[in-house]
Amino acid sequence: MINRYFVIDDFYNDPDRLVEEALKAQRDASSRGNYAGVMTKESFLSNSQREFFEQLLQQKPINASTELNGKIRFSKANDPFTQHIHFDAGRTHWSGVVYLSKEHPKVDGTVFWKHLPTGLEEIPRTLEGAHAAGFTTKEKVKEFLEVDGIDESLWEKTFAIPYKYNRLVLFRPWMFHSPGVNFGDTLENSRKVQTLFLGP
Repeated sequence: MINRYFVIDDFYNDPDRLVEEALKAQRDASSRGNYAGVMTKESFLSNSQREFFEQLLQQKPINASTELNGKIRFSKANDPFTQHIHFDAGRTHWSGVVYLSKEHPKVDGTVFWKHLPTGLEEIPRTLEGAHAAGFTTKEKVKEFLEVDGIDESLWEKTFAIPYKYNRLVLFRPWMFHSPGVNFGDTLENSRKVQTLFLGP
């Protein structure tokens, strides 16, 4: 059976330093888009982390599959968003986050979902399957994410991984998932995560 999740606690030796560097880093205003919050312009991943992922996932080479790989996202409680429950498209083989808020409420970190009207727990990965589910164009997929994807009453929560400081979570990108509740009212006390998008 192919692994669908990895959860590793105490991922970084010095996560406090990483957070300090991220707070000082330049933010990318254009990252305010589908998801709540703002991201750093800079990626904070080293070759040693890439080697770790290659060993863990038994896959070589492991590279960034999107430009968001390794960046830090800060999401405050009232930050707006247009998409919530979603999947990660493109060349990504593994998606993931490292939770980086030391002080945080007791909340879910990452939540996985089943779409009740269709019974789907992941986006179909073949053209035939996508068309059968009604995803005939990119516009249809976007509409699905921006309508059904923000209405949790249309979904059943199947699994949730609790938010915990310095916890790494990796999962398959085609699974329907969402971040947990955002919190805080400043960058310093906001929900902080490092985003990971790993591919060949």
